[in-house]
Amino acid sequence: MTHVHIVYAHPSERSFTREVLDAYLGGLDAAGHTRTVSDLNEIQRPVTTLVVRPALDAAHRQHWSIWHRRHQAHARASRYHRQAALQP
Repeated sequence: MTHVHIVYAHPSERSFTREVLDAYLGGLDAAGHTRTVSDLNEIQRPVTTLVVRPALDAAHRQHWSIWHRRHQAHARASRYHRQAALQP
C-alpha cells in the first residue's frame, strides 16, 4: 500500500482535468492506496494572504515611508523659505 499526494489545479469542476483526476483517484482507491489531494485553487487565498501580501505590504510601507520623508523635507524647506521671506 502506497500513499499518493496529488496536486491539482484547475478552476472548473467539470473539466477534462477533473475527470482524469477522478478516474485516477478511483483507481487508487480500488487498489487500496491512501491518497491526499491538494487543490491549488482552494489554497491560493491563504497563501496569498499569509505569504504574498505581507511581502507586498512591506514593500509598500517602505516606499510610502521614503516618499513621506521626502515630502516632509520639501515642506519644511518651503516653510523656512516663506518665513525667511517674511522677516525684515
